[in-house]
Amino acid sequence: MKRLLLLACFVTLRLSGQTLLTDDFSGGSLDTGKWQVTAPMADSLMYASAGNAVFFQRGTLISQADFSPGIQITGSFAFTGGVHDGFWIPLRTDGTVLAPHYNFQSNIYVGFNRQGSDNGDKVGIENIYIAAGTAPAFIGSFSFTQGASYDFKIVDDGTQITLFLADLNSPFGSASTTERDGYKLGLQNRGTVPWFPTTDNEVRLSSFTVTAIPEPSTFAAVAGLLALAIGCRSRCAATSRRV
Repeated sequence: MKRLLLLACFVTLRLSGQTLLTDDFSGGSLDTGKWQVTAPMADSLMYASAGNAVFFQRGTLISQADFSPGIQITGSFAFTGGVHDGFWIPLRTDGTVLAPHYNFQSNIYVGFNRQGSDNGDKVGIENIYIAAGTAPAFIGSFSFTQGASYDFKIVDDGTQITLFLADLNSPFGSASTTERDGYKLGLQNRGTVPWFPTTDNEVRLSSFTVTAIPEPSTFAAVAGLLALAIGCRSRCAATSRRV
């Protein structure tokens, strides 16, 4: 019984809060042990400066590590280019980036944009996306101030993707999907096509951390172990009283 309790506790502690990746970009260059660094276009830039990862004109980072289902992503970024700026975080990707627009092949991502709506030309309107592959996407509205830093949290438990923006205690939106192209994460500066000028796209990311969370199936397994341990304890106690 004690072994069952210890196992349940170990599984919970092992999967909850374990740091899988963290970067404050404080070095003089990007850590290629953590990231595949890509500047796909002729005028793209991707570099570290003053404690920030700087993304310019499709600058891209792809995690070197793979992440099993059940992760929480936290970070802080600022739009430092212009009104056409975008910052996307592809999830569950294999890291494939497709020419000529150098978008990720994966259509599962969280996208922050200065502008939105059907024509992509309305500031702060329908400019936040949780794309869920073939499943319905979440679309929300948020007004960004150029140069201001915004904290975010993304919880992906393998079946649902939940976004927290600015207020990390209240969900901003969510979308459900079990689709998956891979196990990596991406980070990319985007722009509103076709209206953006090529000098208008820059994002600075000051922190990025990935921690493990249990999948729903893991919660069920732990609950089962605890129920089994409690049942064993009750039976042992009843046996002791009869003896």
